[in-house]
Order: sequence, then C-alpha cells, then structure tokens
Amino acid sequence: MNDSMFALPRRDGRSEWSTRSLRSLLKTRSERDRPDLPLLTVARERGVFVRSAEDDNHNTIPDDLTHYKVARQGDLVINKMKAWQGSLGLAPTDGIVSPAYFVFQAGFAVPRFGEYLLRSQPYVAKFGAASDGVRIGQWDLNIPRMRNIEVALPHADEQAAIVKYL
Repeated sequence: MNDSMFALPRRDGRSEWSTRSLRSLLKTRSERDRPDLPLLTVARERGVFVRSAEDDNHNTIPDDLTHYKVARQGDLVINKMKAWQGSLGLAPTDGIVSPAYFVFQAGFAVPRFGEYLLRSQPYVAKFGAASDGVRIGQWDLNIPRMRNIEVALPHADEQAAIVKYL
C-alpha cells in the first residue's frame, strides 16, 4: 500500500487524518484445510494468540480441524459473536481459527496501529452498533454494516509514532 494514500496535505506540510471505510482496508481470507498450523484464539483482553492447554478457554477442540480458517501473520481476526466486546486482533503467526471467526487481510499502513485503533473503545462501540441479535450476549457482527465503518487514519509516520507511544 502506498503511504501517500493516507495523507491529506495541509498548508504547513503536515498531514491531516483521512477517513476510509473498513471495506477499503479489509479483504476476506477464505483459505482452509491446514490442520497442521497452530490453533489461534481470540480474547477480549489479549487479542489473538496461540491457544495452549493452559488457556482459560472452555471450548473443546474438535478432532477434525480441516474446516478451520487460515489466518496469516498480520491478518485481522474477529470473533463475530464478541466483536462488540473488542474480541479481535492481529494474528501473531500463521495459524488456524474457528470457522465462526472472520479473517481479513488488513491493509493498514502500520498494522499494529490498525489493531490499536479497532480495539479502542470508540471502534468497539461501532462494532456493537454493527451487530444484531436477540439479546446482548448473542449479538452477531453484520459484515455489510461492519464494512461501512469509517476509520480515521493519519499518515503512516504518525501511525508508527502512535504505536511507539502506546
């Protein structure tokens, strides 16, 4: 991705933040049938991580993982039933995730900035607004509405500086 597409020049030469829809930043990944890859999971507090036997996850692991989705390092993984709580993040390594999760190739100039941004309270609230369900604990992220979420993006240099600060 070209860094200049994020910046809007001002008279003083500094960049302004631009807005883009998630539609323009995310591309669905649909690769499957890689049970040889490590199992990843998503938690509100931790983002995406490699699942281990010591994790406090009570979900059982099925014997057949061929239908699990491949997430490549740096992909955005979203737990569609808990996005409204901030259960999303970047895959730390290539791995597989539940077929119930969404996996996207993310086009942020600085991927870690995109993760911080989307896990921030204002954007978690936007995921909540883009979710449907009978009751709050059973909300499901609506992809067409999620793709319409507008994100504010500074120039790549500013994104990197924000990540360094955080």
